[in-house]
Amino acid sequence: MAIEEYEMLAAAVGVATLIGFILGKLSGNANKNRSSTQRITQNEMQRWKINSKYADILTGKAPVASATRELGDLDKLKEQNLAEIDLIESKLGDYIDKLELIRKEANALKAPIQVAAKREVSVSLWSSMYTELRQDVQDCNAMNVRHGYSKRLLRFIINGNVKPGLIELMDGEIIDDEILTAGLKKNLKLSEAVMKGMTSESDEFLDNMMGFNR
Repeated sequence: MAIEEYEMLAAAVGVATLIGFILGKLSGNANKNRSSTQRITQNEMQRWKINSKYADILTGKAPVASATRELGDLDKLKEQNLAEIDLIESKLGDYIDKLELIRKEANALKAPIQVAAKREVSVSLWSSMYTELRQDVQDCNAMNVRHGYSKRLLRFIINGNVKPGLIELMDGEIIDDEILTAGLKKNLKLSEAVMKGMTSESDEFLDNMMGFNR
């Protein structure tokens, strides 16, 4: 009797283990499928002009919390970029002053060869140094654009959006669809139909019979 009970217990444990293994595999596959469907693809990152670090932001356990944290970090980076912009504008004033000085010195020269020498040396040196400032401006502009598009993505996620709805928002499909269908809304048509239904060709006869004032 004890042997039979032991065998039944062992069989029950084996079945439970097998069921647990199967459920674990199913759960793992479900999580894997979610990660696959919610991952932001390379094409989408390029199309939306967002940072590649956000590729897996929707696949985690708490996308809203992650997006909120990333938005805070993004705002800090934007403040750094604004400080860089202030520095660029300050440098621009110095470059303009230097250019004005070169112009005045060149205009004070008499011989064309003197002007040519001034142009070749002073203007070329100024141009080479100004190239650095131009690159700084371009980098700041690129960061501004990236910050703007990334902020847009993060705000959509914070508001609870996931794929495929997120794709429609980022691609602007919802607005495009509304533009195309705005004239097809049935509210005004409903009001018109109800009011038309409240009148008929016999209205005048009925009003006269009832003594209604028209």
